[in-house]
Amino acid sequence: MAAAADGMTADQLLGYEIPGKRLVLVRGQLVVRELASFSHGTLSLRIGIALSTHLSREREQQGWSTTRGRLVVADPGFTLARSPDTAWVTPCGDSRAASTR
Repeated sequence: MAAAADGMTADQLLGYEIPGKRLVLVRGQLVVRELASFSHGTLSLRIGIALSTHLSREREQQGWSTTRGRLVVADPGFTLARSPDTAWVTPCGDSRAASTR
């Protein structure tokens, strides 16, 4: 993939690493963020469990074969847009591992 005229691509972002930081690509521009705190992780898990429980109960009540959505934790990387790219990659993540199928 050729580099975006406005900055780096999501594929180029995969080659970068700043220990202890979350790297985000916004319209081709690298943005360095702090990692989430322990309390943030705890709250995220509680919300995820509540959402998962709700979706499972709804599926059972409606008689659906699948739920209306899919839940993921924040660990995978995601490419949200292309040309210029917008993506987020965790310190041990790989944005190519994320799938929207």
